[in-house]
Amino acid sequence: SRGFSDQALAMGQCAPYFYCGSSFAHEVKNHDGGSHMVSKQQLEEGLARFNQVGAISAQSIRNGPEAWKHAFSIAAGLLRGVHQHVPRVVRSVDFAEGTDCTPHYSKLPSGGKDVLATLCVKLSQKEVYGEIATRSRIGAYLRLNEEVIFSILRLPTNLSESPLVVEVYGFDFTSLPEIVRLRQHLKQVLGPEYSRKSAVEWYEKYKDDFCPLKDSKLRRILASVFEVGMHTSLLLPEWAIGRALWGMLNITTRSYNRFEFWDEGRNGIRVTVRCPSLTDPDDVECLQNTRDLFELQSATAGDRRIGERFSTSAYNIGSMSFGRPLGHSGAKPAVIAKVFSAASKWGPGRSGWQSYDDTWECTDLKDHLGNVIEEQGRTIWITPGAGRIPSTPRQREDMISTEVDRADNEAVPSKAKMWLLPTLLLLAMTCLLMSILSSFSRMASA
Repeated sequence: SRGFSDQALAMGQCAPYFYCGSSFAHEVKNHDGGSHMVSKQQLEEGLARFNQVGAISAQSIRNGPEAWKHAFSIAAGLLRGVHQHVPRVVRSVDFAEGTDCTPHYSKLPSGGKDVLATLCVKLSQKEVYGEIATRSRIGAYLRLNEEVIFSILRLPTNLSESPLVVEVYGFDFTSLPEIVRLRQHLKQVLGPEYSRKSAVEWYEKYKDDFCPLKDSKLRRILASVFEVGMHTSLLLPEWAIGRALWGMLNITTRSYNRFEFWDEGRNGIRVTVRCPSLTDPDDVECLQNTRDLFELQSATAGDRRIGERFSTSAYNIGSMSFGRPLGHSGAKPAVIAKVFSAASKWGPGRSGWQSYDDTWECTDLKDHLGNVIEEQGRTIWITPGAGRIPSTPRQREDMISTEVDRADNEAVPSKAKMWLLPTLLLLAMTCLLMSILSSFSRMASA
């Protein structure tokens, strides 16, 4: 089967590639759709130029091309995904290189130092959210802000010592609102006794009241491990349930602003992420609890293999933040690209509590032996104002068709006005000419 990152890259190869020197910058225009949608081709042209700069910069570095391939797949996966699911949201695409990147410097962590190129995408909404499929077991949304900027920094000479860096502005990993509410409630009712042990005891007693399966994404994420078939909470040790719940309760919103791609030798290219420092005491406490839990669950090679095997997406999200600082590997970039990319198939389960979950069918296609035949992304972008994802891809397609028709209809009046003006002028001139001829005719008769 083809890897997901290879598929993501192949999608971009249909777009034309251009030399990115300033003297050729006019060959692919930047696009501002105004009130209309930016087309897929226009987005691909911007991505192609961004990709070309990175590919050229990485080609002379050991394992640089592979590192850049992964870096581009993450950026492209996010931008292609939001355009694929909610195309009308994408308002403009702006590629810049060299000193043309200056307007974006103040928003980048580097302040513009060593920036080679930027790709800026502006959205028509202040925030756009993507829901991650339940079976990825990640208690967070992806959030793109009104302006999203990716930048390429000048590459180092040795990726085992210094990473390839792609900066990002306007991209957040935000905890589920119900997680924040539940954590605050537990701290209030448990007081000084609030801990991993007391939290799981309270949860097991009150989960049906506070986290009903029909309404709670958090409950369904946990149920995907502990309430499926024979894997029930009655058959699993309390510490397993406690760790899972504690990990969810301590997810906090982070702004991702720097992806770093390292050459880890036998482990291949791995990715880490940097975020601005947290200032809220509750967020700081949650981050430390998450780090401590990840350290516990990755203490031995066996523990790490279990994490990779049974919670691939969630484990790699954790590795991206804590792996290298704790002396382990960073995350596998192909897994991160898959999580951040748009799903193509999803929908509720056929029975049981899974029928309440519209993302339950968002999984890879496998054969009868369990081998993956086709991979797909894990994020479904929420149409602004809808409040939730469409239940199936068909509903999404109907919504997109409606948006395209609306955009076409909005374009018709302006075209009509362009034709109407000369027609009215011609009619006025004809009437004036006929009036003059009529006057001359009366004068001649007199």
